[in-house]
Amino acid sequence: MKKMLKISFTFSNAWAPQLVLHDGKCPLCAKGQSHEEFSYGIENAENLAKKLSENAEAVSQYEQEKNLLKRD
Repeated sequence: MKKMLKISFTFSNAWAPQLVLHDGKCPLCAKGQSHEEFSYGIENAENLAKKLSENAEAVSQYEQEKNLLKRD
């Protein structure tokens, strides 16, 4: 799970520079919006992706430690 989230986040970052408004519409949802609204939405999405990735990493670490304790 941890690897999948990191790959997804890396993929998102790789494509983020290409995400621009097309004729005043979001390329993902086709909603008409200003550049400021679009930038705000992309920034929020990136922050959420980062938090989800960090949470997944913490859960993965917890599960690994829990499994080590079970072995002892």
